[in-house]
Amino acid sequence: LAHTLAYDTTITSTFPVEKLATITTPTLVLASEASDDRLHHWAQGVAVTLPNGQYRELHGDWHGVAADVLAPVLAEFFR
Repeated sequence: LAHTLAYDTTITSTFPVEKLATITTPTLVLASEASDDRLHHWAQGVAVTLPNGQYRELHGDWHGVAADVLAPVLAEFFR
């Protein structure tokens, strides 16, 4: 994941949080159970701020969820 750090840092440090409220696209915000509390709070905060945001916490490792856990959740969301 190291190759994404430059992009992640640029986006998260330059995107004003209040702009999230202007994104009306239905959005599923996911976190894995084993992620630390900081990531859970961030994900929940994003989901609450988005007008059409949903938060789900899935069984998984830190910052990762197995495909067999993730796929049904995504299929349900996109239906």
